[in-house]
Amino acid sequence: MPSYTILVCYTDKFKRTGTARLRVKAGDPTAARRKAVQELEEFSKYSSRPDGRAFELDTIQVVEQADPRREEGLLITRNNIHSGVEVWEFKGTIDANTNRQFEELIEEAVREGTHRIVLDFKGVEYINSSGIGTIVSASSEINIRIANLPQKIAEVFLVVGLDQLLPIFHSVDE
Repeated sequence: MPSYTILVCYTDKFKRTGTARLRVKAGDPTAARRKAVQELEEFSKYSSRPDGRAFELDTIQVVEQADPRREEGLLITRNNIHSGVEVWEFKGTIDANTNRQFEELIEEAVREGTHRIVLDFKGVEYINSSGIGTIVSASSEINIRIANLPQKIAEVFLVVGLDQLLPIFHSVDE
């Protein structure tokens, strides 16, 4: 049975908000969402806040669901193309939970003697500073180019000046 990571936002009866990341096993995404909500509701029955008040839920909203085929919400596919260039296709988020997977792949590429990589970010939904740091760090060892940046990711890259450090292209073919 596949395992799903579900991010749930909730509000308690005192209008305090919080988030919970739950890992649940279920047959399909709908069942996983339902099971995550049930687990949070069950938890709230037997828990109290540090101030001693009951932890009664008012609203629950599932805000993110990781694909079970991804490791913690990130899938990276390595494709070899001609002239020793690899294209890495990304799907999902690059954040504190998934960045180690990205770092390990970079380390593997360095060990294998890979010299040029195109990072295809068409499927990237979000990247935080840990992912940007990995790219910057790796660029000192490997010739990295970036392609297919979604608009919101491109804005982040412009703000942090990554466009001045690395070549960014509209497509992998460029």
